[in-house]
Formats: sequence, structure tokens, C-alpha cells
Amino acid sequence: MLNPVTLNEISDVMDWVEHRRDVLSCRLKYMKEVTEIIEIVFERVRLEKIVELLIRKLSDSTLKEYNITPNSSDFNLESKEKMLNSIDQSSDGVFVFTFLDFNLKDTFLSQVWFRIDKYDNVYDLSLEIEEKELRQKTSISNLQKRVESLAGELKTTNYYCGYEPAVDEETRLFSGNSLGPLKDWGSVDK
Repeated sequence: MLNPVTLNEISDVMDWVEHRRDVLSCRLKYMKEVTEIIEIVFERVRLEKIVELLIRKLSDSTLKEYNITPNSSDFNLESKEKMLNSIDQSSDGVFVFTFLDFNLKDTFLSQVWFRIDKYDNVYDLSLEIEEKELRQKTSISNLQKRVESLAGELKTTNYYCGYEPAVDEETRLFSGNSLGPLKDWGSVDK
């Protein structure tokens, strides 16, 4: 016999679906063609470290737009303290920043989605990049080295990279310093 589902559980699922729809619609609005997305995820990162990286990206990349879910008119990009407070005081949600001319450890990318997921006062950071561009600019092993270096700056050991959604272990290019299970770009289709 199945356990009955509560209205709160249904509401939580509906909120999650709405959140993912908002994130995807924000990203798809600016994509010129359908392409695979590579997702780099850093789990359980201190908010201070994420904001430090965000500030660096605001100074060395072009911020095209940002989207906050749930909507927050109080989000403030003026200083580190104001950004920390804006995110810390917000309810659980997603903060997506679309950057142009993004520098990922000396690999220059035309567009990157910088996503902060907040849940239960825990923060994950995801970088989402078109696979086609990454394939042209770096190898998987070089990408892994760059991501490992960034994980060191973020003071986290929990990171992985793969075809979106990278949480699916079968479509990962690497987890931490272990390669695979996919060994080459595009092998998800083979």
C-alpha cells in the first residue's frame, strides 16, 4: 500500500518544478540553438566564498542579466556585504547570473550561467556552459584541473562535472579527481 502524500509534499514538489522551469526558461531565452549543457557543480560551499567569486566575475566578465527565484526586489550587487545579506536573508531559491566573456582559469568562454542554489541554509554553486564551446577550447582532463583549482579556492572537496543534470552519475565526465564514467566529449550519445 502506498503512503498518502501530504499537501505540503505536493507543494514542495510543485515549488521545485516551478523553480527548475524558471531556471531553464531564463537560460533557453538566450540560447541560439539547441545544444548540450555541461554542468559543473560545487556542493556545500560557504556563502562567503561564492560571493567572493561572484565579485571577481562581476569585475572581469560582463553581467548580461540575473534572475532570482523567488523574485527579490531587495537583491543588491553594490558590495560584498550587501550581496551576502541579500542572499542570506532570502528564502530558499536560485540565483542565476548570466555572464559573457567568462574566464574559467584561463579558458575564456562566451557565456556561462553562474547559479547559486540555496536550500536549508546550504549553498551549491553550478556553472553551466555550452558543451560545443568547451569541446573547442579545452580537453576534459584540462577542464578537470581548472575545476579542481576553483574547488580549492571555494574550499570544497565535493564537486563534479557532466552533461546536465550532472547529478546523474551516468553522464559525468568527472567527480572530484576521478574521471568518468564518460571519457570523451559527446560520448553520452554513443
